[in-house]
Amino acid sequence: LSPVTCLLALMAGWLLPFKASVVWTIFFTGALVLPSFIPAWAGIAPRHAGLSLRSHFRAVASDFRLAFLQSFLIIALLAHQAWLMSDAIVRTLFRLFISRRNLLEWTPAAQATIGREPTTLAYYRWMWGAVLTGSAATAAAWVSGDQTWLLAAPFGALWVASPAIARWVSQSSMERAEPRPTAADA
Repeated sequence: LSPVTCLLALMAGWLLPFKASVVWTIFFTGALVLPSFIPAWAGIAPRHAGLSLRSHFRAVASDFRLAFLQSFLIIALLAHQAWLMSDAIVRTLFRLFISRRNLLEWTPAAQATIGREPTTLAYYRWMWGAVLTGSAATAAAWVSGDQTWLLAAPFGALWVASPAIARWVSQSSMERAEPRPTAADA
């Protein structure tokens, strides 16, 4: 329930007056990204005597870079995670108490149809809930007034772009580094 409650808490915060909304957004964003930074902060003090300071600081910088990237992905994929968790909860409750069918289904049909080498469009079809959530969050903040849409818009834009981001990070590093040969080259 963490992604669902964090998303709902952020969206509820954007319905508050602007100053309270800023504090609310900073608090929940900090709560989301803090776990990624704990190992980086813990690694600041050198623990090995034979390690040069240059090498140590390069490793610390690499840890902080990784923490920033993880934090970015946590926030970017929050709407999709919340959508998936909500969908799973609703489906499970429906199957347990109403339909009593497909109780052992593990792979959602939408995920099974994504294919071996999905395109960006396939990711948008699969992650449409994140796009809808990002749009709805920004629209709700806009309608509520008090300029909180300025806080919601970056999150909304990130959630609308999250399928493209997910596709980009899902590619192998070799796929990004070298273009595939054309049919004539092959």
